[in-house]
Amino acid sequence: MSTTFDKMTGEQRLTAVNVDLANHKTFAIMSGVACVGKNEIVPDAVCSTAGTNGRDVIWGESFLMSLTRKQLRFVVLHESFHKALRHCSEYIEVSKREPEATNIAMDYVVNAFI
Repeated sequence: MSTTFDKMTGEQRLTAVNVDLANHKTFAIMSGVACVGKNEIVPDAVCSTAGTNGRDVIWGESFLMSLTRKQLRFVVLHESFHKALRHCSEYIEVSKREPEATNIAMDYVVNAFI
């Protein structure tokens, strides 16, 4: 069974999920952060999943289109918490020294919030 969400473009899916977050009693506070910067959908060769530079979010097209609405809400929240917690600006030096460990630690913190 095909749903309306399944028929949406990537941009439409991101908009729908941002509306979902704005209407959610727990996560509405993050909807403003989710709307900061731009969302760029790129070919899979450029980005295979999703990531943020602290303002903008880049989305691998196949990854974005493969997610259910619930999964996409999680990833939007995940990237938004990276922004809110300033992971891309506060941890530059340690990220240079220990990139993998730093990424794992930041993801652990973000996922614990969600």
